[in-house]
Amino acid sequence: CMFPLGKSGLSIPALGFGIGTSWYQTKTLTKGRLLSTCIRQALDVGFTHIDEAEMYENAKWLNTALSKWYADDREHHTREKLFITGKVMKVDKGVEKVCRNSLKKSGLEYYDLFLIHAPFKKNAMPFKTPLSEVWAQMEDLVRKGLAKSIGVSNFRIQDMEEVLENCSIRPSC
Repeated sequence: CMFPLGKSGLSIPALGFGIGTSWYQTKTLTKGRLLSTCIRQALDVGFTHIDEAEMYENAKWLNTALSKWYADDREHHTREKLFITGKVMKVDKGVEKVCRNSLKKSGLEYYDLFLIHAPFKKNAMPFKTPLSEVWAQMEDLVRKGLAKSIGVSNFRIQDMEEVLENCSIRPSC
């Protein structure tokens, strides 16, 4: 089941496989291999949406899983059949820099959806960079082909208002 993703022209699968929460910051080789296997199993049973984030620090395990999954059936297992969501939390380091780093670690060329994970730092303190400037950096990702669509997560009404005030690309979600 697919749903339209705002005005982006894309559709997002209704169900996604998340590689955060219980997999948060998988550091050990044993747990990393298990995560990679679980991602491949999720793809094998029909999941097409993978939800990852810079904060989870699991991009290398996604890369391992996707590489093996593609190799299993190069004709039918293609990037174009997947919908991959990424998220940025460390916006003060530069959204594009974080996005490119996450893409490289994941072995991806682009995200289908790239989100600002929250309108504040991991420690709940506000960003140094105003949200309107962060959003302008997000829009650049679309223009450069690093993300097909962009959006927000965990935003309050006042945060959305700040983004919407001057945006040229509205958040897809």
